[in-house]
Amino acid sequence: MSPKTPLPMIATLLILGGTVFGVLGALHAVYTLLDLHNPRRLVPVDPSVAHAMANSALRLSGGRTNMWRAWIGFNFDSSEEFMGKLGLR
Repeated sequence: MSPKTPLPMIATLLILGGTVFGVLGALHAVYTLLDLHNPRRLVPVDPSVAHAMANSALRLSGGRTNMWRAWIGFNFDSSEEFMGKLGLR
């Protein structure tokens, strides 16, 4: 950092950059939760893929969950983790 760079400008740019990613992370979490009941946003373009995911059990879970639920969980966990790193959780 050079002595000519003002500290308030650096802080403002860091906050602005963090805000953009925070808003995108929050939007990702909202879209994921909305897709629990009415999948429209974070879904494959081909509806047969989503159908196959919903009908495919995971061996790891002993058949208690399917790929669609794992996909939703992964998306929500990723957005929650990202917002946690920004201190928004």
